[in-house]
Amino acid sequence: MARIRAQDQTNYLGPLFVNPGGPGSSGIDFLFQRAASLVEQVGKGYDIVSWDPRGVGSTLPALSCFADPASRASALEQEEHLFLFNNDSTLEDLAARQQATAAGCQKYANEVLPYIGTMANVRDLNLMNRLYGFSEDLTYLAYSYGAILGSAYAATFPKNIKRLAVDGVLDVNRWFFDKEFLLTSYIDSDKVIDEFFQYCFLAGQSICAFWHSSYAAIRQAFITIDNSLHKAPVAAGPSRQLDWSQFRLYVWNALKSPTTSWSGSGGLDKFLALLDDRKLDRLTATAADALFNYIAQGNNEITSTDTLVDPVSGLRNGGGNSAIIGAVDNPYSFGDIESILPFLQSQRVTSTGALSNSAVFPGSIVLRTNASGHTTTFAAPSNCAQQAVFAYFNSDTLPDANTLCQPGALPFNLDPQNPQGGATGVAETDSAVV
Repeated sequence: MARIRAQDQTNYLGPLFVNPGGPGSSGIDFLFQRAASLVEQVGKGYDIVSWDPRGVGSTLPALSCFADPASRASALEQEEHLFLFNNDSTLEDLAARQQATAAGCQKYANEVLPYIGTMANVRDLNLMNRLYGFSEDLTYLAYSYGAILGSAYAATFPKNIKRLAVDGVLDVNRWFFDKEFLLTSYIDSDKVIDEFFQYCFLAGQSICAFWHSSYAAIRQAFITIDNSLHKAPVAAGPSRQLDWSQFRLYVWNALKSPTTSWSGSGGLDKFLALLDDRKLDRLTATAADALFNYIAQGNNEITSTDTLVDPVSGLRNGGGNSAIIGAVDNPYSFGDIESILPFLQSQRVTSTGALSNSAVFPGSIVLRTNASGHTTTFAAPSNCAQQAVFAYFNSDTLPDANTLCQPGALPFNLDPQNPQGGATGVAETDSAVV
C-alpha cells in the first residue's frame, strides 16, 4: 500500500482508495505517477491510497507463469504477431500459446493462483479500509477494470460504501457470467477510427500529417495501407519489420486515447503518413524501438482469472464486430467513455456497461461525455466532468442525470463547440476527471 497524505487536515475526509485497472496494473506506480492530478480530481481533504493487487507489482508471493523474465518477454513479443484475426492458423497458434501459458501458470504459480482474482481483491479492499480505522464505509475512485472491482465491491458490501465513482465502465454482469462478453467488446471501434478520418480532414493539411483531399480519400488511404500490410510486412527502421497484426495493434492503442494519441510527435497521423509515403524504413533505430515499445503496450496486461473464454471461437466470431480492428484476445471497451457517479459514458457510441451497471445500483447516475476513447479522465479531459466528480467527492452532490459534458478539446485541438472551424491551436491544459 501507499498513500498521498491529505493536505487539508482541518477538513479531513479520510482515505480515498484508487485503482488504475488492468487487470494487472500497479496501484502504487499509478499513485505516484498521477499524484498531482488525483489531488486535483478529489480535493485536498483525502488521504489518497492505492495498492498492488495480489500477484501484481511488488506483492509477495510473486506471480509468474514463466521460468524467467526473458521467457516472458519472448512470449509477449511473439503474441504481438498473433494478436488479431489474421487467419484460422493464427487463431490456432494463439490458442496453443495461451494453453502453453496456462500450463506455465500451473507449473510456476499453482500455489498462488487460487488466491488471486477480483473477489480476493474485493475482500482485500474491504479489509484495508477497515484497518485504516477512519470508517467502515469505503470511498473509492477507479478506472477501466477498476470499475469491475468497484461494482463487485458494491454488490458484496452494499452497506459499506460512502462514495464510489468509476470511469471506463465494463458490464460487470457480463464480465463474470457471459463467456461471449468478448464478442461485443469492440463493437464501436469502427466508429472511433471513422472519427479519426473526419477530424484529420477537418484539422487540415498543416495539422494532420495523414491529411488527404477528402474524408473518403483519408479513409481509402488507410484501407490501402491495411490491405498492403495484410499481404506482406514492411521494413521499419534499419533492422526491423512491421507486420499486419502490429499495425492494427498500434491503431488499437491509439483508439483508446484520441486526444493525446492521434497527433503530436508520436501520433497516429504521423505513423500512417510514414506508411502512406513508404518512409517507415527511414526510421532511426531509436525511433523504431520507440514505435515497437508503443505497440507492445497493448499486449502487456495479464488475463483476468474471472472470465473463461474459448480463445478460438471467441476470436473468430468476434472479428465480425469490427472491420478495422478485427478480433482481439483481451476484453477492452475502447469505444466507450464511461464513469459511474457513479457512472460516465460517451454519447457518440453504443455503450452498455455504464447503463447496465447503473441499473443494478438504485440512485446511481450515468454522466455522459461527448467524446470517444477509454475513460474520460485520460481520453477526453473535461472541466464539466471534473467539476461533477469534485462536487460528488466533497459534498455528495450528484449531477443531473441528463448532463452531457463536452471535452476540453477534440483530437487535433479541434474546438468541441465548432469542429468544422478547424484546429484551435491551443489544447485545454486543465486536468480532467471522471
